[in-house]
Amino acid sequence: MLVSGSGVVDGYNIYRRVKGEEFDYKTPINKALQTSTTNLTYIDNAANSLIAPVPNTVYEYEVRPVISGV
Repeated sequence: MLVSGSGVVDGYNIYRRVKGEEFDYKTPINKALQTSTTNLTYIDNAANSLIAPVPNTVYEYEVRPVISGV
């Protein structure tokens, strides 16, 4: 992710939804900001996520940058 202008990518938030629902962009699922600068790897489980995923449920995910200075 490249930012043009004066912003800086501080990290990434991860969002989850059940297919057909809307993403809740006010509440990311990750407990901590993801700051990987190469390949972001995230395991959605009770240890990493604010709300653990429900077993046998199909989810869609979206990763969005957190940009400071914008």
